[in-house]
Amino acid sequence: MFWSEEDTSKNEDINGTDEETKNSRPINEILDNEEGVNFYDVLKNNNCVSELLSLNQKLLDYFTKDEIMLMLMYEILFTEPQHEDTNEDISIENRYAYSKRALNIFCSFQQKTLTKYLDNDDIVTILAEYLLGENESQNSLTTSFYISVIDRLFRECFGRMLENLKTTRLLEGLLRNIKYSSVVEFFSNILFYTPQINGRVEMQEICDNHHITERLFVIFSRDKDVTTYNNAGQILTVLADQLRDMYRTATNVNEDFLLGKIYNKEQWGKLLKIITDKDNTNVNVCGPICEMLSNLLNIFYCDENPSNLYNYNSSKDQQDISGVVDKLEYDKIDELLRNRQHCGDVFKYDICRSISMYTGKLFVAMKSMKEKKNIDNDKVCSLYMTLLASIFNCNDSITHKNAMESLYDDEIVGAVFEFLHSLSYYATTPIMQCAFKDFIRNILFYANENGEPVLIDLFLNTFSLGNIILDEIGTFDNNVTDQLQKTLLSFYISTLKIIYDAANYSCRKSLIEGILIEKNIYSKMEEAFKKHHTYLFKDILNDSHDAIEHAKIETNKPKKKITHVYPNGTYPTYSEEDSEKFFIDDVKLNNAPTNTKFGRQSIISRDLFADNDEDFFKDFEANNTQTFDENEMGFFNNPFGE
Repeated sequence: MFWSEEDTSKNEDINGTDEETKNSRPINEILDNEEGVNFYDVLKNNNCVSELLSLNQKLLDYFTKDEIMLMLMYEILFTEPQHEDTNEDISIENRYAYSKRALNIFCSFQQKTLTKYLDNDDIVTILAEYLLGENESQNSLTTSFYISVIDRLFRECFGRMLENLKTTRLLEGLLRNIKYSSVVEFFSNILFYTPQINGRVEMQEICDNHHITERLFVIFSRDKDVTTYNNAGQILTVLADQLRDMYRTATNVNEDFLLGKIYNKEQWGKLLKIITDKDNTNVNVCGPICEMLSNLLNIFYCDENPSNLYNYNSSKDQQDISGVVDKLEYDKIDELLRNRQHCGDVFKYDICRSISMYTGKLFVAMKSMKEKKNIDNDKVCSLYMTLLASIFNCNDSITHKNAMESLYDDEIVGAVFEFLHSLSYYATTPIMQCAFKDFIRNILFYANENGEPVLIDLFLNTFSLGNIILDEIGTFDNNVTDQLQKTLLSFYISTLKIIYDAANYSCRKSLIEGILIEKNIYSKMEEAFKKHHTYLFKDILNDSHDAIEHAKIETNKPKKKITHVYPNGTYPTYSEEDSEKFFIDDVKLNNAPTNTKFGRQSIISRDLFADNDEDFFKDFEANNTQTFDENEMGFFNNPFGE
């Protein structure tokens, strides 16, 4: 081509001292050269971008010539990296210096200029076919250049690009290259390139016509690398998140067909068959599938979800949530789906009913995964448990019932039984420990007065989870020094605390308390708390769990808190009036300060710890006029450290 011949001006060092002086010339001086304008002299000029932003008409006219438009596009997408034939260790920034300059110039164009580029059929063809052909110069960096080009075009010329999506294979090329993170970034913006609802709906229709969700789902049934699996899952999750926002903010949008296809029970069933297949040799796909499904379930939330009702890391502003119940009419989910009387959230509850039937098989899959002894098996098992926790982050009795029915043979029941009796073997990472705590929390803090939460009875009564944890705690010495053992003991204590709190604060507290008393473990739990009180004051898993929680796609709303109850019925908190100081000597049952927010009396129970840590209280009593800052007050406000 006419610009492919060797150009000595391009081979000059772009960062040399003499070149710096030359490249600082006024741009019009270059454009007025009587001998002709050298493309690379313009490209290298330090004032080029600023002149374009200032709408230098002479420069704009230059860059909208057909020949120059093609040269600029080829420089961005097809140029060979500089210094490629040398043995020098040249940074990637310098190797693609001209491409980056060309891209910066293109991204400084406004709508009027970009429209002229889209009027050029050759450029439209280049953009449509770039990711479809075999291009030796294509790599992750040049692909990111390409995404930057079409991103700029979508933002400035949305209508024209929408038509190009309909009439060209541009979207096809993007779907074939989701291994690149820049392509994932494009899909993260695809529904929000325009503020107009009609434009977003039209974009959704185009994606649907290209069967985008079906093609992303089918990737998990193919032999791909982990990055491709993760990117496919991320795109589906981002699309679902964008569609949720559309339906929540636009009351006139009822076309939820694309969201419905993301939460399609048939597609989810295929994925669950993959991750629960004991003979599946492609273990690399299991983790990404579990992570994606968990994220899709966590997109939709409500204040009555167990994860929002009880946060075991709470330390301030706590309240009793035993009277909170979910007002969603779960018995009318099918009707809500038919009449589209929802903002997408009902898709979650409907899909939970379906996939809860795989509960037993997911435990079998974890057992099978552990037996394979692959290097990433601990992480994958943690993602299995995260998925289980996400399934039960709702208050639907049918979801509980379906899970119960999934335990239909001895092998499945045995896998669950073995898992619970081998927690020290499975719960070797903070992610697994936190996921299991989420799972138990979501089952026990079932906030629905209708239907029977049969899993509560299953885990506490049939499987005797409380007894299992107490037995594990009994294997630890009083003075644990090994850090791994400390983490494991903290996990057991905090899990036991969830069960104990559920007996005092959950919607089904009477049922749970009755089971604990019948099994004669209520008092044993109190003894365990007394013996290992340091793990109640500070749960060393808190930081890990916070990091994991913040990594999830979920609401930024503050979670509701609960008030912790000691075994003797007293309430450890402090009054808002006395939040600056706390006097241990003055705290008595009859004259304890009243918490004005929740109307409960407050004391710290000496009796609970009297047998084991009398010195602990003596230290505080010796300094009973000490002023505590806000963080230290959290210690008293939540001595269980949950």
